[in-house]
Amino acid sequence: MPIKMWDMHNRTTKAQATFNRKRKIKMPYIDQERRKKLMWVESALEDVGIDMTAGDLQYVIAAAIKHMAPYNYQTMNDVMGALAGAQMEFYRRTVAPYEDQKIEENGDI
Repeated sequence: MPIKMWDMHNRTTKAQATFNRKRKIKMPYIDQERRKKLMWVESALEDVGIDMTAGDLQYVIAAAIKHMAPYNYQTMNDVMGALAGAQMEFYRRTVAPYEDQKIEENGDI
């Protein structure tokens, strides 16, 4: 019986998770002290009281990127990496669980 692409992905993910647990690898999230200094951003977005659109989100991200320093190739590369990481984190924490819920509700492919 051939292995379907999504089965291969799930096996790899489970194997990687097991590997990471054994090695005690943790996600390098921002430590609590630095996070406290950045919480004003989330509070400000909540205080605005609007339903953000994709355009609003892009604006906020672009505004934050504008303040990255120094303005050189390394910083630009770091920004692109941070954006890619944010995309993957959004998929892992938000999109994938939603897709799993819909698979349970409606059946798999």
